Amino acid sequence: MTITRRVEKIGYDLHDQLQSNAQKYVSVSLALDESTNIVSTVQLLIFLRGVTNDFQVLKELLALVSFMERARGCDIFEAVCDAIDKSSLKWSKIRQMFFATKNSLEKWQQIFLVFLLFTAQSAIYTL
Repeated sequence: MTITRRVEKIGYDLHDQLQSNAQKYVSVSLALDESTNIVSTVQLLIFLRGVTNDFQVLKELLALVSFMERARGCDIFEAVCDAIDKSSLKWSKIRQMFFATKNSLEKWQQIFLVFLLFTAQSAIYTL
């Protein structure tokens, strides 16, 4: 087995574990961290903290999303929606969302709009 196949197998196993754990969560918090790498690619890290029925707290990297250009509020929202859907998390279990960024006020305004969209999306999924 080549190294590439081993890494792919590990990736599939981690994804399966995430989907399995997603069914156990009673409450979920998301943390978003945006950074730019050395070649000016914007990267969004989406972390998850889930709590199970027996009060176990599990922390995982939900997704790493790269943007070739700047990340607008709507891009961040789409990335979060995509990550949640791929992981089989239920919107109704997401209780909090945190943002960690050092960008300008304009970015914070966009992120605030993303949070409002997130709240509306959560309400739609729970109806």
